[in-house]
Amino acid sequence: ILSWVLVAFMRRPLFCLITLLAISGAYLGLSRILYDQFGMLIMVVPTLSGFLISGLFGLGFEYTLERLEKLRTRRTLERYVSKNLVKEILDNPGGYYSSMLGSRKPVTVLFSDLVGFTVLASSFAPDRILELLSSVFESFDRAVQEQGLEKIKTIGDAYMVAGGLPEPLPDHTRRVAALAIEMLDIMQRMRARLDVDLKVRIGIHVGPVVAGVIGTHKFIYDVWGDTVNTASRMESFGAPGRIHVSAETYGVLRHDFEFEPRGPLEIKGKGAMETYFLVGRAR
Repeated sequence: ILSWVLVAFMRRPLFCLITLLAISGAYLGLSRILYDQFGMLIMVVPTLSGFLISGLFGLGFEYTLERLEKLRTRRTLERYVSKNLVKEILDNPGGYYSSMLGSRKPVTVLFSDLVGFTVLASSFAPDRILELLSSVFESFDRAVQEQGLEKIKTIGDAYMVAGGLPEPLPDHTRRVAALAIEMLDIMQRMRARLDVDLKVRIGIHVGPVVAGVIGTHKFIYDVWGDTVNTASRMESFGAPGRIHVSAETYGVLRHDFEFEPRGPLEIKGKGAMETYFLVGRAR
């Protein structure tokens, strides 16, 4: 009973094991003293064996329950936030707490929008609209996870991704570019499979952002800053079925991907900007 009480209340396997061994040693020492001083014989082997076996069994049981609970928590969280953020929450709570307070990070931000969705939404039944969005975004989600990127949020038919957070990635811009190309391929397959006239318009920009968790109810890991605004402008001033990027993005990727210059473009709120269309990987 004592061993199970220790396991239940201490909740730390290493401390429990040390305590079990300490109690066993104290019991063994006490039995030796009683025998030497008073000639008293007490049961040593059966008592200690039962105590240690019960304690070790209790530790194993508690450890199994803890692992199962952690696995259940991980799977529940992964339904609402990305695997990268779940890993940060469970494996590095100190770092996650710091991210909640906000931090400035160099990242690559991608915005996408489904061109033609508004027209379809006005003519499709609600369940058909939900099925369509779910099919597209589930495919996007899988592509984001494969690249090790962070899905930030969806707003209607808009989809936002960031690379380089919550954990730094040295090649986050390249990964985002690869994701963008995959998103175009996904939409081509979706158009044929679902028989809908939809295209995706994508914008990408590189730069620093402020990242953190906001809210106390339905909290969200979000990013803010001029980089986010510029990426959004790249998307809105882009073209259906194309990947529109800033000069900063071009500067990072120009050796690994092929681009088509678009020339100076007057961007709302930004003025004239040199922008490019990302065509594909370099041959």
